[in-house]
Amino acid sequence: MLLKMGEVSDNTMAQTDVAPQVLGSAARAIRRPQWSAALRLHHLDRVSEAYEVASAVGAGDRAEFAVFLQVIEAEATTSANSSITRINEWLEIEVIGSQQSMSATQIGEIAERGIRQVWAKIGLRVGIDTLITLLDEEVVLPAHLDPTGYVTLKKPCAKYCLPAVAGQDESRLAVQIQMIAACHVAAILSAAAAPAWLIAASEALSDIVVSNEVRYGFCSGGIRWREPGQLSRRLKGLDADANPVQSALHSLDEAVLIGRYLIEKGGIKAFRDLLTYHDPSSVIQYFVLLFSNDPTRDACKKYFGFAPEYLFEQALAATCK
Repeated sequence: MLLKMGEVSDNTMAQTDVAPQVLGSAARAIRRPQWSAALRLHHLDRVSEAYEVASAVGAGDRAEFAVFLQVIEAEATTSANSSITRINEWLEIEVIGSQQSMSATQIGEIAERGIRQVWAKIGLRVGIDTLITLLDEEVVLPAHLDPTGYVTLKKPCAKYCLPAVAGQDESRLAVQIQMIAACHVAAILSAAAAPAWLIAASEALSDIVVSNEVRYGFCSGGIRWREPGQLSRRLKGLDADANPVQSALHSLDEAVLIGRYLIEKGGIKAFRDLLTYHDPSSVIQYFVLLFSNDPTRDACKKYFGFAPEYLFEQALAATCK
C-alpha cells in the first residue's frame, strides 16, 4: 500500500491518506507545528528524531495523528536495532538479523528479482534508490497496513516497510515485495495523485493469488464488493469492519481483481496510461487536470470506455464467470 506522509505544509492533513479530524484552535496551535516537524523528519528518514518529536506531542485528543505515530514508532524502533546492507547501486536492505532466518543478502536477492519483475511488466527500468525494511517483530502497524506493509516516497529513497513475519518465508516475501513495488511504480506514474483503489489495483502486476473462497464470497454477496469511493476509504483504513485486518485483506483482494480485469480488458499500456493521466508534469496535462472535476473518471472513459463504477461492475461479473 502507498502511504502518503511526505512533504508537509499548512494543510498537511488534507494531503495525507488519513482522514482529517477537526481540531480545536488551541490544540491546532500546539500540535500542528510539532507534527509538521515530525513529518518532515520522517520524510527525510530521520525516524528516531521524528519519533522523539511525535511521541512528545502524542496522537491527539481525537487520535487524529494515531496512524502517523504508529508508523513513525515502528520505523524508529526498527532503526534502533537494525543494520543496513547495500545490495546494489540502488537497493539497500534493513533488518534485525536476530529476528530473520534469511540473511540480508538473501532478502536482497529476492527483493531485487521481485522489483525488476513488476517494473518490467509495466515498462519501467529500475534504478530509483530503494530501502527495504523488515520491521521489528514487536511493532504494531495500523490494521490496514499490517497485512502487507507499505511504501513511502521519502526524500533520500523509496522506503518499503514490511512486517517481520514476511521474512520467514521466501514465497511470501517475494509476493509482498512485488505488491509494494507495484504500488511504488503506480505512485511514480501517477505522481501519487491516483486514488487509493487504483494504486492498489496495480498489485495485479504481482503474483498475489486471490483464493477461490474469497472470489465466491464476492460473488455470493458474503463479502461486499465496494464502489470506487468506498474501496479507497477502506484501503486507507476508514470504514473498516469489526475485523479491520480482514477488512483490509478483502479490500486488497477486490483491488487486485479490478486491476487484473482492467489489464485483461485494455492491456498493460492502457493501464499505464490510466495511471499517468493523473500526472500533471506536462503543461498540457496540468491544464487538463486543472479543469477536470474527476480525473480518474475522465481517464477511465478515455482508456477503457466507461466510468469507474461500470468497470467495477464488469470486474465483479468477470470474477464470477
